[in-house]
Amino acid sequence: TSNNCLTLTISKAPAITIMPPSNPPLHPTMWAISYDQLMNFHEEAAVNFGSAYQDMTMRDVNTQIISPVCRVTGTSYSLYLNPRGLKIDAFVTHAWDEPFGDFVESIRVALKPLASKPNLWICSFALVQGNDETVRKQLGQEST
Repeated sequence: TSNNCLTLTISKAPAITIMPPSNPPLHPTMWAISYDQLMNFHEEAAVNFGSAYQDMTMRDVNTQIISPVCRVTGTSYSLYLNPRGLKIDAFVTHAWDEPFGDFVESIRVALKPLASKPNLWICSFALVQGNDETVRKQLGQEST
């Protein structure tokens, strides 16, 4: 550890550097990832999972990469990448059972004409992934 940071490695996920939580907590408009961060995530996941990656869905990527990072860091994947936050430029939605590679490719194609790529708010990256209760709390919903 150095500078109050801790670096961990989770199997099949990039090394994790845990930063001290921001105080006060960042507003949800600061929970974006950059276009380049999404492309890098896609490339690293493809390398880590090899030929199995082509069949992985958003749900698989969430279960095998994003959720473990959230569990270890106690924060969302986007805030793990951007501890000081990154302001949203575009909201992107997804289906849990769509192929993750197709999801990323659709974003790449849609944004190709733009010289400056927007920062993306994608729920699987922006929200701390965990059980239903964890997600409900972030959305301001009470347990039922």
